[in-house]
Amino acid sequence: MALIHGSDAVTDSAEHSRSSMVTTEGLPMPRAATAITIPLQGGLGNQLFELAAGIVVRSRFPRRVHYSDYWLTNPVDGETPRAFALEGLLRRDELVSAPTPRVGRVSDRLMNHRVIERSPDDDALARVGRLTHVLAGYFQRLSYVEEAWPELRARFLNSPNPAHRRLVSPQAGDHGAIHYRLGDYVSNTGANAHHGVTSPDYFVDVIRDGHKRLGITDWRVVSDDTSTALDLLASRGLPSNVALSAAEDGNEWEDLSTLASARACAISNSSFSWWAAFVGASSRPTEVVAPRPWFANAAASEPPLFPDKWLRRDRPLL
Repeated sequence: MALIHGSDAVTDSAEHSRSSMVTTEGLPMPRAATAITIPLQGGLGNQLFELAAGIVVRSRFPRRVHYSDYWLTNPVDGETPRAFALEGLLRRDELVSAPTPRVGRVSDRLMNHRVIERSPDDDALARVGRLTHVLAGYFQRLSYVEEAWPELRARFLNSPNPAHRRLVSPQAGDHGAIHYRLGDYVSNTGANAHHGVTSPDYFVDVIRDGHKRLGITDWRVVSDDTSTALDLLASRGLPSNVALSAAEDGNEWEDLSTLASARACAISNSSFSWWAAFVGASSRPTEVVAPRPWFANAAASEPPLFPDKWLRRDRPLL
């Protein structure tokens, strides 16, 4: 497994010295409690949010952070199976596989031994303290990503995976891009109830607007069910000179680059395309459209995810 190394020797040394520092509360840090474990869960986009949260915790506290793949390799019933997606982005000592219970003792949570994210708008990192040893959640907050971005971008640039380096240095394209999330949003009952399936009308409205205002005629479609996505989009009627095409066959990182390099990008209610839009908009001017509401239940709390410059467009559900 390729993990970042080389310059991290200095970082590891700094971590070792920081483990004997006092905490921000002025109390000695016991060596037995120096590491905080973040269980990885979800797909690529979610794992990037979890990595960002760990970077923030590590910068705010004199604590080492481990990322556990135990939940990925031991999914519970009804959970969409996911693989470890951060190869090349973690340092050699950051990935662990030790069993991490999904539900801890109530006393652990009361004393902040285990900090568990309570809701999409919960600032869980604010509760991390001297005694915390497990931090669990999805951590989908723009403020966490912005705080972590300098180090996270450096990890991408120093990764042995060329797709990581390409992603954070996207070449500006003239195309528009659509991420149409189907897959488990259709097939998994729980995911469908929570996220909903976006109507193609949301995307087609973006395509028409991008064609009218920006003159974009070439639109690339990224999806976990490309054939169905193309059929749904075409069924709603498009301007005669607009061409839809599937993104070139590649892995998830190449799909992210297709989205990030677009002149205009319409994302799904998906952490995957959120990252593509964030990286693209952080690199150069690009127009990002994100759906509203983010969850199927319009009354649910929205995650604090969206930069002011992003456009929000109402999404009907299928």
